[in-house]
Amino acid sequence: MSTSVVVSAAAKGEVRSHAGVSAGVRAAWLVVAVAALVCAGGQVWLFRSFTPDDAYISLRYAQNLANGAGLTYNPGERVEGFSNPLLVFLEAAAFRCGLDGMVAARTFGLAGFAGIVSLLLVHARRRSRSTAGLLVLAGLGLSVAPASFAMTFYARSGLETVSFAFFVLGTVMTASAGRHGTAWGFATIAALSRPEGVLYLAIPAAAPILAGAAESRSVRGWWRIQARYLAPVVVLLGTGLALRHAYFGAWLPNTFFAKAPWLTSDRVPGWLWPLRGLDDMADFSAQVALPGALVLSAVSWRTVRRSQTFHLATLGLALGFLFQKWSGGDWMLGARFLAPVTALAGLVWIEAAAPLLPLVLRRRRIAWAAAVASLLLLLCHANTAVTFYVNRSEYPNNQMTGEGLRDVGEWLGRHVPTGYLEWSDCIGLIGYYSHCRVCDPQGLVSREVAVALASAHGAPGRAAALASIAARLRPEILVNNPALNPPHELAFAGGEYALVKVGLNGASKVAVYARSDVAASVRGHGD
Repeated sequence: MSTSVVVSAAAKGEVRSHAGVSAGVRAAWLVVAVAALVCAGGQVWLFRSFTPDDAYISLRYAQNLANGAGLTYNPGERVEGFSNPLLVFLEAAAFRCGLDGMVAARTFGLAGFAGIVSLLLVHARRRSRSTAGLLVLAGLGLSVAPASFAMTFYARSGLETVSFAFFVLGTVMTASAGRHGTAWGFATIAALSRPEGVLYLAIPAAAPILAGAAESRSVRGWWRIQARYLAPVVVLLGTGLALRHAYFGAWLPNTFFAKAPWLTSDRVPGWLWPLRGLDDMADFSAQVALPGALVLSAVSWRTVRRSQTFHLATLGLALGFLFQKWSGGDWMLGARFLAPVTALAGLVWIEAAAPLLPLVLRRRRIAWAAAVASLLLLLCHANTAVTFYVNRSEYPNNQMTGEGLRDVGEWLGRHVPTGYLEWSDCIGLIGYYSHCRVCDPQGLVSREVAVALASAHGAPGRAAALASIAARLRPEILVNNPALNPPHELAFAGGEYALVKVGLNGASKVAVYARSDVAASVRGHGD
């Protein structure tokens, strides 16, 4: 059988057993697949103590909901300062059942990580009918996505990052398999997991159109196929939107308005606006995964151009990049918004490499070269993870452990009355353990601050707006992390503050100030 005939058969998912494949090639790719799993699992274990400050924002909302205070950060103040409603409700349910909400969130993330690995292995099995082919495709897919820093870094973080990527990947795979109901289900859960999840509803909606185009048949009746699924999805998400507006008084989460200053063109020079948000592409996994997917797709274009999986995954990649550019990136470490893109890139690698299996498996030099390249990629992932872990104390907020922030929060919880107003830019760990009312200068859980920052112009305007609000509110407690806000920005008018507590958080110090009229009582309770 000629190579062209075998490639054509591979394109149809009918790859037969390759009896001529040497034992050395099989062993090499078995090593790659196992190494990818070990690399991914090792990184997840390495980051087992990583808990970002933002995870505790959602946890405080969930705890208040479970305790009957409503979906609030500060009881009595209806401000939607979270962007992961599905996870918040999951954590609240765990609290109501007497379980630890953070353990539930971490388990949810690990389940999403395991789901991504499983889906990629299922697709590798589907695109190859031989053990050797399965090892090659599994090694490639696992080396690109699950073993990447962006995935392992957040797998056990208590955030929705990796589980959201799993729902997006599940949407593409079920839609390409013609399982429209399941695809709409995955897409709906993605929309409930993250605000940008609604973008991925385009994938199941476009699936019949792309299938018809690939098979050169009419797609006039595509809307009939989708109507039965689209109607309940619209009702569900529309009801959720109406309830959001009725409860919070806004159509969008407060986090959108809080981050509005970062979405404006003054973040970068005007002529660089088209490149805004691509700074997160400095993540090594994104540098390799996406160009590699493009190269493989170009090589096997004659086959993948008729693959619905390829087209739907490409649509998902485009949606992810559009959101990445529009949002201007993320405040979090490790290019968090690129997690769905990385998962889809792994799928594209498998889909684009499948037609090349005969060439790879029949020619030892190509097989060995590809195996060595995959192992080098895994070494790069491991080096990125280990380098970050070794230098973790140098990062703002010390997001690897959060020990310093937790110590400050527990100290405030013991020595400061819950009725005091706390002005703090570290509203996760400190806010969760202090139990004080919180007004944050970023505006995530403070609508007044978010509106003021959105209307301010440039850094001087934002500083003036914050000073005006702080002078009017006169908070009893100021908590400052110099890594986020320079100390001089705390020199607000309307009251003098005395230093009452200093906590170490990685390489930075977290300072706690008390208003002059309450400083003595706070110091009197100090330890």
